[in-house]
Amino acid sequence: MFEKKYKNQNLFYNYIEIYMSSLLLIIAIYTLIFAAYLELSPKIGNVWYRMGADGIRHVRPENLLAFIVKPMTMVELWYPSNWDINYIVGILITILLYYTYKYFKQDLLVELPLL
Repeated sequence: MFEKKYKNQNLFYNYIEIYMSSLLLIIAIYTLIFAAYLELSPKIGNVWYRMGADGIRHVRPENLLAFIVKPMTMVELWYPSNWDINYIVGILITILLYYTYKYFKQDLLVELPLL
């Protein structure tokens, strides 16, 4: 009986591990796309790859991190016209779309009983 319980716990932890790894992958992919979009955006641009005082272009990841948390202090980034440069809104929409897709994909594979 103990072995069954252990196997069920192992399956639970495997499910959590798969869930978290897919979530981290989605966040990593969105972060890379957001960084590229932010750099090329006509609204902002030159956030993390910018010209220094010495006239040489430098990569500044700290500027990207500062911009990711900027919506916590700038109300203007919460306006719908600025949602494309708001990391928090973008990541929430991305996660919502991903898990909605997974839900409907799973729903198509499993027949629901008619009530």
